[in-house]
Amino acid sequence: MSPRRLMRSCRLVLVRILLAALSLRAGSAAAEGDATCDRLRAEARSEAAILYAPRLELEVAQAPSVATPSDPTVVARRGPQGRVALALSPIEMLRGRAIERVAAAECARDKIARQLDRVLALGARSGELAAANAELEYLETHLGMIDSLVDDVVARFGRQRATAVEVAELRTRRAALRRRIAELHLTQAELRELGGDVAPARDLDALASAYRGAALRAGSRRSDVRTWSAWRFDVRAGIAAADRADWYAVIVLGYSFGQPWQRAAEERAVRAREREYAG
Repeated sequence: MSPRRLMRSCRLVLVRILLAALSLRAGSAAAEGDATCDRLRAEARSEAAILYAPRLELEVAQAPSVATPSDPTVVARRGPQGRVALALSPIEMLRGRAIERVAAAECARDKIARQLDRVLALGARSGELAAANAELEYLETHLGMIDSLVDDVVARFGRQRATAVEVAELRTRRAALRRRIAELHLTQAELRELGGDVAPARDLDALASAYRGAALRAGSRRSDVRTWSAWRFDVRAGIAAADRADWYAVIVLGYSFGQPWQRAAEERAVRAREREYAG
């Protein structure tokens, strides 16, 4: 093998290695995006699972001496009272659902952010991928024709109807076309890894608008989680034992008087987020 042909072969092998490396990078970037959403959902589920489930509560209470209304002379014996109960909070369950919605909103925001990053990384090269695809398609379509021309001139050279210069020139041109095809494959892979197959630069405004919307929705979901903190609604049922065991049930409904100020603060936060993303 001549040194020139050896160099061409080495160049083609290098191009194939680079193409494989770029494919691996693109796959790892997609896996990273999936991993981020998986992490967000798993963390939210970790918090929500505790809020969804009932709680087992063990209590020891000091029971006061209380006269019964039917017979004031009979007084319940004073002493410690053991209690075992299951408690469930519908408000906490709603908070758990709100936390999972935050994770879904953050996942959507992260996906759009990754697309936006890829478009920004692509920059002014957004139209280069389409041009590379068109040129590559044209060259690959006509490469067979070049091969036929080379075979024909080699056959004519064998019949002494063509010169060695003609054979060498056609082979050189074919090698140049093959190198160009390899370079275009490399360019194509680079641009796709940057995001050239996701969105052209003209869609940048739409993508930025989608990101602003996703970020505002994520903020709104986090606000929903905080809103539930002003309320309390617990249902508790269990067994209390002192002289004898008996069942009991308690329903607790609570409300914080700070909720109006919280709502006003949340409204200010929403307006501030809108101004932040509008700027």
